[in-house]
Amino acid sequence: MLRRVVATIATLACLMLPVGALAHNERPAANPTNADSIAAPSHRTIEPSDTNVLVVCKSNSSSIISAWPSTWSYLKDTDNKILARCKYHDLQAAVDAVPHSGTTIAILPGTYLEKPSLDTSSWTQHCKDLLANVATAPNISYADQLACPHVTQEVAILGDPDSVQRGLTDGSGGYDCDGRLCKLQIEGMGRIPTEVVFDNQFHRLNAIRADRAFGVYFRNFTVEHTEFNGLYVIEVDGYVIDSVLGRWNLEYGFLSFTSDHGLWKNCEAYGNGDSGLYPGGQAQRFGLRPSVEVTGCSAHHNTAGTSGTAGDSVYFHDNVMYDNMTGIANDSLAAHHPGTPQNSGVYIHNHVFSNNENFYYYARTVDPNDAAQRTYCNRPTSQIDYEHGVVCPSFVFPVGVGIMLAGGNFNVYSENWISDNWRTGTLLFTVPAELRGDNTASHQLDNSHANRYYQNRMGFDPTLTSGGTTHPNGLDFYWDEGGVLNCWQYNVPAAGHQIFSDPPYDTGTPGNGPPGPPPDLGGRPTGSPDPSKTLPVCFPPDQPSTSYAPSSTKASLYAGCALYDLHTQYDPADCAWDRQSTAPPDYVSTGFGLQPGQQVLPAGRAPSGWSLGWVNPPAGAIAEAGRVTASDTGVTEALIPAVSVIALVLIGAWLRVARIPRGRVRRGSRQG
Repeated sequence: MLRRVVATIATLACLMLPVGALAHNERPAANPTNADSIAAPSHRTIEPSDTNVLVVCKSNSSSIISAWPSTWSYLKDTDNKILARCKYHDLQAAVDAVPHSGTTIAILPGTYLEKPSLDTSSWTQHCKDLLANVATAPNISYADQLACPHVTQEVAILGDPDSVQRGLTDGSGGYDCDGRLCKLQIEGMGRIPTEVVFDNQFHRLNAIRADRAFGVYFRNFTVEHTEFNGLYVIEVDGYVIDSVLGRWNLEYGFLSFTSDHGLWKNCEAYGNGDSGLYPGGQAQRFGLRPSVEVTGCSAHHNTAGTSGTAGDSVYFHDNVMYDNMTGIANDSLAAHHPGTPQNSGVYIHNHVFSNNENFYYYARTVDPNDAAQRTYCNRPTSQIDYEHGVVCPSFVFPVGVGIMLAGGNFNVYSENWISDNWRTGTLLFTVPAELRGDNTASHQLDNSHANRYYQNRMGFDPTLTSGGTTHPNGLDFYWDEGGVLNCWQYNVPAAGHQIFSDPPYDTGTPGNGPPGPPPDLGGRPTGSPDPSKTLPVCFPPDQPSTSYAPSSTKASLYAGCALYDLHTQYDPADCAWDRQSTAPPDYVSTGFGLQPGQQVLPAGRAPSGWSLGWVNPPAGAIAEAGRVTASDTGVTEALIPAVSVIALVLIGAWLRVARIPRGRVRRGSRQG
């Protein structure tokens, strides 16, 4: 056993060490102090007579409002009344004028370029130097954010300026929000998010940044065309992202980091080069309560729908992830992320389907219309045709995976619909701690423990109605066989089918279809599963008493993937993650996405299924989908534990059963 562990760690460390350098990088930061009394802020209704509301508008706001049909008369009346009080033409000007805590900023329809934030003529030399080096050194200190607020973003909401005067250095965690920008609400006053647009035009890393701004509430606008994040929240306790659209950003639509008591709802993200939604480096609450709740959101046509290094205590439910390369991803790959290894996420009642887009195509294919014979992604960002379907993967994710967990603990995946992901429905593998810069011997296998996959519906989904409801995954489950207390049970296949996995699925009710090999759908993670092994069940009488390393064969399967770089190593030889065939002939098209390798589009034509504006999740995704019941699984309610964040209190008991020292799996936050 020891020889196997050492060999596996050595193989992964040698072959995959560069991966940490590819992930999200930020200044040393700390989670807010754990305070259960704090909650996500509530929305405040905007009344035209409220003098506590600052109004931002553009010269064409009035004409946009006037063009609305009479069915919007109430909003037209409200907007016209507050338009008469407009004093600001850029959001940053209004933020700078906020007089006290609890202020609301109403933004009337229009496109906001925030040009004053780009004027460097009055900047100090120090700020100019930071801007000149921001591409290689983006993680500037909070003190520098205060001194130079527009080096990394156009709109800066910096909520705790006196923390620097009080001597609180970055990574201290001793900040609070007691100034005028606390409890700030920023709301677009259009009918839909695309009527209030913050277009960064790739001038700065971020469009809007909320930094130590407790109680901030964002609602009803679009953030687009950034070098990094559309909307960025860091070191904030209590915040809401409500009905916001993030699109066409080089990295993330929305990103939160070292934050707590967050709520993301009714959001949408597409066309982003890393993830649409990134709740990463979250407050480490070990599942006793959520650090952030994400619900009612749709992420599609991104490299990944959602991801999060050290996405701890994330409660992710009733969302739709489709037409990405990977739908949902969590990991413990990157250094300098507080809270690694990732733990205690709850992913329940989500629709994760058709995540088969091969956007690596754009990184390695020459655009036939480019005079310089460059690939679609190898050109200045302002010249990349994001609006017509081009996505440039800034991070390496596998094509054709519904849910990926790369080195996490105590996560729950239950009551999800997982279908039509051509490689595998779920993918679980171990990540040696050395990959995130931790060389401590006892930490190397401190992840991929106690993850539970149960009561999911595999291979069919009420959102996929074209041609029927059966849309199989390549494999339903794939596991590298590392870690303890991982389990798969009570998952439900489509009628007339059975669950296929590696190792084979032989728990609960495997299905009512005839036995046989899994369908050959192309791009499956490995060859024939070993019939002598099965996926562990969730509640057996005995569990393994010691942790164990993954299969060395599986561990080296994607050895070259960490070498991926969008511009210099976009087609690594030993990486199978970007190898994905087109849809097999026996698949029924979902109608939502393009075939991999067939994304060459004429000018002016957008891919089918893109919203190019606000779009609700596909019909039937949330409202018409019934919950999985005990009768569907053939087991009794008594055998199925309630899925809730509070249920993860059982972690302590699991640890005792597994004989894993608490210090190994439930380590405290690491400072970068």
